[in-house]
Amino acid sequence: MRERLVGLFIAAAFVLAVAPHALNASSGNGQSDDRWPFKDENTQTYNLSSGARVEVSGINGRVEISPGTGAAQVHIIRTAPTEEDLTHHRIIIQNSGGSLIVRGENENNSHARVRQHVILTVPIGVQLHVSGVNGPVDVGDVEGPVDVHGVNGKVNIGRAIEHSNISGINGAITISLSQLSEQGMHVSGVNGHININLAQGINADLEVSSINGNVSSDLPMTVQGKWGPRDFRARLGSGGPPISISGVNGQVKITSLNAQ
Repeated sequence: MRERLVGLFIAAAFVLAVAPHALNASSGNGQSDDRWPFKDENTQTYNLSSGARVEVSGINGRVEISPGTGAAQVHIIRTAPTEEDLTHHRIIIQNSGGSLIVRGENENNSHARVRQHVILTVPIGVQLHVSGVNGPVDVGDVEGPVDVHGVNGKVNIGRAIEHSNISGINGAITISLSQLSEQGMHVSGVNGHININLAQGINADLEVSSINGNVSSDLPMTVQGKWGPRDFRARLGSGGPPISISGVNGQVKITSLNAQ
């Protein structure tokens, strides 16, 4: 019964997160961008300061984000089975010195099939927000706060600092933390395994609830209060900012980033 409740929670979290951004196209998670014959591709650059807000949302395909120097670069690839389809579901870009928004055009009444592939290069230290992606999300060592919500695919996040919020993920998650601010890290509603790599010296208070899978840690961990295989509290190192993990259908593993 408990496993069923966890499953319902995960399904609800994912549907609520993804539904507003869903496109009327077949789910092609992991499929290549050249599987359809019609294609357009463009690259643009934008001035963007370190610490700026970067938003990516409503993308029907893969999203790749990597750190760089100088101006931000946005590379977009779109493919479709017909030339007419390719006139729909464009990607809109909005930019100011303090923000960059890349979002899929919302056409609820269109039945056009379009796959999108977004490749971003951004300055180190940006505030990254990703939501409503029907495909895998790969984030390099951006070294800034990361929020990822509503992804139908695997999520890989390189070295993040300050805080991270991840929810509504239908796929495995790998995240590395080199620093942790007072806000900590929060992960919820995940249908897949979670691998958390922590840098040496990170101290945190771990709270785990509603986990349908094993939890393991290669780091020193002191259980606080009553231990349960799916619900427990523990202290990593001397304790500190919160790391909360809830509603996960899969294994959770915590390892040392230095050992990677």
